[in-house]
This record gives sequence, structure tokens and C-alpha cells, in this order.
Amino acid sequence: MPRYLKRTGQHVYVDGLHLLSLCERLTKEAALPGAPVGNGSPASPYTMDNAGAWVARWRQSTREAMVYYKLAGRLISKNHKVYMGDVGPAYLQSTSILESSLKAFRSRYGRLPKLNLHYRYAITAISVIKASLALNHAAWQALRIEKTGTPPAHWTASILSAHLLDMARTSGAASNDPNDYIDEKDRTLIQEWAAKNAIHDPQYQLLAQRVVDPGLIYAKSTESVYGGTRPAPWNEIRHSPVLAKAVRSLMKGQSPSLTTGSGGYDKDYARKQLLLPVMTMAIFHAEPARNPRAWPINLMILDLAESSTARFTWDAILWHPLAIPQSATTGTGQALATPLQGPRGPHLPAVPIVGRQPTAQEKLAHAAAERVMVPITSTLKLHLVGGLLPASPTDGGRIGGRPLWSQNRFAATQAFDFIHQKEIDVLFQWLLRFPEIATHWGIQDPPANGATIIQAAHVLQRQVPADPATTTGLTRIAARLQTRVGTLDHMQP
Repeated sequence: MPRYLKRTGQHVYVDGLHLLSLCERLTKEAALPGAPVGNGSPASPYTMDNAGAWVARWRQSTREAMVYYKLAGRLISKNHKVYMGDVGPAYLQSTSILESSLKAFRSRYGRLPKLNLHYRYAITAISVIKASLALNHAAWQALRIEKTGTPPAHWTASILSAHLLDMARTSGAASNDPNDYIDEKDRTLIQEWAAKNAIHDPQYQLLAQRVVDPGLIYAKSTESVYGGTRPAPWNEIRHSPVLAKAVRSLMKGQSPSLTTGSGGYDKDYARKQLLLPVMTMAIFHAEPARNPRAWPINLMILDLAESSTARFTWDAILWHPLAIPQSATTGTGQALATPLQGPRGPHLPAVPIVGRQPTAQEKLAHAAAERVMVPITSTLKLHLVGGLLPASPTDGGRIGGRPLWSQNRFAATQAFDFIHQKEIDVLFQWLLRFPEIATHWGIQDPPANGATIIQAAHVLQRQVPADPATTTGLTRIAARLQTRVGTLDHMQP
């Protein structure tokens, strides 16, 4: 895998890791115009329509608890771990998928769902409700909750949602799932609505599965819309620019287009409307919040996809194509015909609960051993490889988030890693699309004996003593990177 760029006609090389450090510096130092609108509540979620607003929001994200965003009419939640979820249509102004589904239920049936009166669940439910209402015995009996399971008439969906959560959190509760405290028939209706109208903490494999088979989104409508066939997979190269443009429009505060370029209607409009907002927030908010380099790198991926660049299809961007089917990552998996290189991953015994604990030095050694590159021979291990998106492998966001630039200098706190290589692969392919860079730089690994490796400090300063040509080359690279950090537009050669 290439790590170095070589100056054309010179034995001068720049380390891709140092260019990543420059990327990080330019991203962290960027002072961009624009601010988000809203206060982050379900009633007034944040909206962003320019690069400055997006950067301002993800810079704050790791220091906040639950906040909400609106993209294309969807309400996206972000919790304290920077996990994203689509909690439903934004007009419901809900704090959770549960609350949204309860509001939708009441809107459709004119009532709140009944409570589960099965003995184990009723004990927990009644104790929580009694404590909240603080009624005397006669008033409590008059409500007949224990007989009918009907919530008090003055309760709203928000009140019921809060009490269901309290039931699930009660010490010794019958269940930790708030849905279990709803009557079975009503629970089925609520869960059906949630499955069609919300997405909880999507993983990249799940997103890739829906790219390969969009019929998984609103599965029950697939037959009626397509006349018994499945919708065309979105992982075909012809869909790469279509989805990239849709994502870019979301980032600019717009909605996906209902029409196609030929003047017809997009049959996949509703599917894109559900899937793309939470996917966009995961890629362009959650990942940069963990690793600032992800902001320009992921925008580069968007550029490459929009330009129909080979390999940059959306299944491969999100996850390794051989590991997308559920069967590939469960059970015994499947053997790979040709082994791939990837990190070894966890392979040591779990830390004992009692007895001697590993020392700090041993922990570091164990962590380093997990990142050693080895042949991957089974699809069960491809989660360690992931897709083209650098954060997609297991633990990719955390490892990539260790800084490469700090206190105005190169500061690699993590040894060169597979995640760095994935970032470099994207960076090089994107940079070499531009003639003013490709004319003077090329990929050549490893550096020749006796070659000059530009010092990290010189790369960060874009200034190489007594070498004006290389200085100019680095300045041009930095100019492209600065533009990429500061705009949501598609950057083309």
C-alpha cells in the first residue's frame, strides 16, 4: 500500500502520514463563516447548510449530551457517545423512537396503547405509575388501570414514553426494554411503525446492506412499487454520483430530488429520504467529531464517488463487499479464496476480574499486537478491514482519532496504522486528480535508497529550505486541502 509521494524528477519524498498531519492542522485551524440554526432540542433542532455550520457543530459534539438535528424532514438524535439515530419525522418533535412511535399510534388510532398486564410486567408498571400519580386508594381504583391497562386520560404520548423508560430502568424490573410494558397487540403495531419510520444507531454493515438491496427499506412496499421485482441495487457505479449528489444536497439544507434527470419520478425517493439523512450525519458529523481528519477525507470520498471513480461505489465505501451479507459475519462465516491483509484484532485472553491485572506496559503491548497486519482468511474478520471509509472498520474512529498534529507540531501518538493507510489511500487518489499536483508528484513506494524524506515540520510549514520547487508543490497541496475543508461543493479537476 503506497505511503509516499515522490517529486517528479527528484529523489525527494513526502510521507503520507505528514500530509495527514497537515490535513489535521488545516482542519483544526480553519475559521469558517456560517453558523447552525436552532438550539438542538426536538422542537428546534439544529440545521446546517454550509461547511462552517457543520464544522462548528461537530467540534462541540463530544462535549454535549443528547442533541437533535433536522435533515430533509428527519429528526436525527446524537447522544453523548456521538452515536446517531433517526427518531422519526421531525414534525413529531420527539426525543426518541419510542416517543415518535407512540405519537404516531395516537394520531392513527385516537388513543394511547394499552399497558401489558401480564403479571411480571404489571408489577413494575403499576409501581411506577402509582409513584408518579400519588393518588389515594379510591382515586387510583377509579382509573381502573390494573383492570384495563388503559393509561390515564390526561397522559400524552410524551408522558407515557417517559414512564415506559422509567419502568425499564427500575431496579428489579421485569424487563429493561420499555416496549415490553406495552400490550402485545399494540406493541406489534408500534414496532412495525418504528421499523418503517426510524433507524436506531445504524452500523455501516446495515447501511451497506440497504445500498446493495434498497428493497430492505420499506420492504412491504417493494412489491407494489416495483411490480414484484426488487429495486435496482445502489452499489452500481451509475448510482455513485446520484447518491453523492443527494448527500451533498442534504448537507446544504436541501432534500433529495423527487424527479430524475429524465423528467420522471424517482421510485426510490422515499427510501433515500429515510436512509440518507442518518447516514450523512454518521459520516460527516459523528466521524469528524471523533477524528477531525475525517471531515476533509470523507468529503474527498464524496468527490470521488460523484466523479464515478472506480471502486468508489457506496457498498465498498461503507463496508467490505464480501462481508455485507449477514451470513458473512455470523456463524462460521465464509473462507476467503484470496487472503487479505488486515489488523489481527483482539486475540488475547480477556482481562481477569480477579487476580493480577496487566501492567500499563502489558496493555500497550497487547494493543500494539492487535494492530499488527496479518492475512485475513475469513469473512468473520472483515469487520477489521471495513470499507473505503477510514472509520468503517471496528474501532476505526477511535484509532483514527488519535492526533497527528498538536501544539503546532507533528505529534503522532499512534504508530502508523491501517486506519492511517486508508486515509492516505483516499488522500492520494483525490490529490492526484488535480493537474497542478499530478504534474509534479507521483506515488512511488518504498523510497529509493539515499532519497530525501521531507521533514514533518517542513511539510506542516509548507516551506522546504533551499528547495523552492518542493515548497511550491506543498503550497499547492495545502491550497487544495484548505478549499476542501471550507466548502461543501464538489471539487473537480
